Amino acid sequence: MEHLEIYAVWNGYSENIKLSLELPRLRRLTLLGCAVMWKVSCFANLRSLTILDLPQDIKPTIHELLDMLQRTPLLEEFSVTCIKHSRELHDTPAQYRTPVHLQYLVCITITCNLLDCFFFFDHLDFSRKAREITLHITSTRTYRKDLNSVTVLRDLAQKIDNQCDGQVQELVVDDPLQFRMSEDLCRLTFCTVIVKFISRGLEDREAFWKSLHLDQLSSLDICEDFDSVEQWSIFSNIADLKTIRITSENGHLLEALGRSTSPEPHTVSLAFPALKHLTISWNILVENDDSGQRVLDQIVTCLELRNSMGLALECLRLEGCFNDDDDETLAILDRLRKYVIDVKTDRDGGDYDSFE
Repeated sequence: MEHLEIYAVWNGYSENIKLSLELPRLRRLTLLGCAVMWKVSCFANLRSLTILDLPQDIKPTIHELLDMLQRTPLLEEFSVTCIKHSRELHDTPAQYRTPVHLQYLVCITITCNLLDCFFFFDHLDFSRKAREITLHITSTRTYRKDLNSVTVLRDLAQKIDNQCDGQVQELVVDDPLQFRMSEDLCRLTFCTVIVKFISRGLEDREAFWKSLHLDQLSSLDICEDFDSVEQWSIFSNIADLKTIRITSENGHLLEALGRSTSPEPHTVSLAFPALKHLTISWNILVENDDSGQRVLDQIVTCLELRNSMGLALECLRLEGCFNDDDDETLAILDRLRKYVIDVKTDRDGGDYDSFE
C-alpha cells in the first residue's frame, strides 16, 4: 500500500484515537481526527504527510513531530495544523542539537504559536529548493518580558530566507480566520519560494516581511486591510513586482499606486513601477452607498496618472465588484477600458483570475 487516508471524525467530533503503523512502502499519509504513536511509528518511504484536526489530548508536541520526522528521510511535503502548544521557550535536548535533515522537503505548512514555529524551523534542515512555506501563527505572545515577538519574527524570517536558494517570488498575506490553500500556488518554477504568513497584528507582519529578501518578489496577494498608505511602502519599490491581488476593501493601495516615491520635490516617480496585473476582489458598488463611486473615481484617477507616466496596466480583474450587469456597471467598465484594454469581471466567465 502506497497511499493511506484515515478520517476519524463523525458529526464534527473525533475520538482520542492513536494508531501504531509500520508501513515501509507507504508514500502518502493523511490523518484527520486521529494520530499515530509518534515515538514508534516509522515511515521510511513516506513522501507526503498531512495531519489535521486532532483532539487536544492526542496532538503532538513540537518535539514529537521532530522525532517522527527523523524517521521520514524522503519526505517532500509536510502539513500539520494541530500541535500541542507551548507557552515557554524550549530547551534544546541533545537529539536536536543537530537539526533534523530532510533534504527533499520542499513544501511545509505549519499552524502553531510563534515559539513553537521558531523552534521547529530552528531544528529543521529542509531542502534548499523549497517551493512553498505556509506559516499560520496562532499567537505571537512570548510569555517573557525579555523576549520581544518582533525579534523572534525577524529571526524566524531570516532562518527561512537563509535556508532557501531561491528568492521569494510570491507573498500571500491572509487573514487568520480565512486560512486557505490555493492549488494554483503549486504551479511554480523549481527555485520559486512562496511564503504565506498568517498572523494577527501588522507590526508583527511588517517585522517578518522586512526580514525577507524580497528583491525578486513578483506576486503579492493581500487579503486584509492595511491601516495606512505608508504600510504599502515595504513593497512599493520592488523592481519585479508585476502582479497584485487584493481581496479586501483596501483603498490605501489605490492611494499608494498614485503616490510618488521620489525624494526630490519636483520629480515624480510612481510607486510599484513594474505593476502590470491588478486584481480587485470586493464589492465596490454597495446599494445606497456613495463610497463605491468614490472608490471607482479613485481607480480611474490612478489609472489615468499611471498611463500618463508610461506605467499603464496590462490587465485589470474585478472579482465580485458589481451586483448586476446593468447600464451603470457597463458604463463603469467602458470608463475603465479607456485606460486598460484588458478589463474583465468574474461575470465574463473563463479563467479571469489568471494573467497568463
